[in-house]
Amino acid sequence: MEFKIFVEKYAPDLILIQETHLRPKYNINIPNYICYRNDRDTGERARGGTLILIRRNFPHYNLPTPPLQHIEATIVVLTPPNFNPISIASVYVPPKSDERLFTLDFEQLLQTNSNCVIFGDLNATHNEWNCLVNSTRGKQLKTFTDTLNLTIAYPSSPPASATGLQIL
Repeated sequence: MEFKIFVEKYAPDLILIQETHLRPKYNINIPNYICYRNDRDTGERARGGTLILIRRNFPHYNLPTPPLQHIEATIVVLTPPNFNPISIASVYVPPKSDERLFTLDFEQLLQTNSNCVIFGDLNATHNEWNCLVNSTRGKQLKTFTDTLNLTIAYPSSPPASATGLQIL
C-alpha cells in the first residue's frame, strides 16, 4: 500500500525494481501504469525477479528478455518522438551467480540497442564506486566496463550495500 501511495504521489515515468520476490499469480495494478516483469519461481518460494512499471502514455514497447544464464532482467525500449530508441533494463545479479561469467549476460543486454542503460542490484562492490571493499564481481564488472568504455553511475557516499549502481 505504501508503494502505491508513493507512485500516486510522485507519478514517476519509470520504476525499476529488483528482487521482487513475486509469483506469477500475483498482479501489480497501479492506475496509469503498465507492468512488465520476469519472476523467478523456484517452486519452494519466490526469489529474485525484476520489474519495470512505466506510465501508460509514455511511448515504449516491451522487449523480450534474451536468454540469460547468470542474471535476471526485464527490458523496455523507450521510443520518444524525434529521438532514438533507448533500451532500459532492470537487472538483478543473484549473489550466487558466477562471479566472472555474468558479464556475458551484460553483453547480451547491451546488444539490444545502441542506446542502452542498465539499472539494478548488481551485487558488485568496488572502491572506484565509493564501496569499502572490492568484491570479485566488482573487479570483473570494473574490467568489463573499462574495456567497453562504459560509465557506471554511483552514489557520492558509500552505499549501505552493493545496490544502486547503474551502467550507462
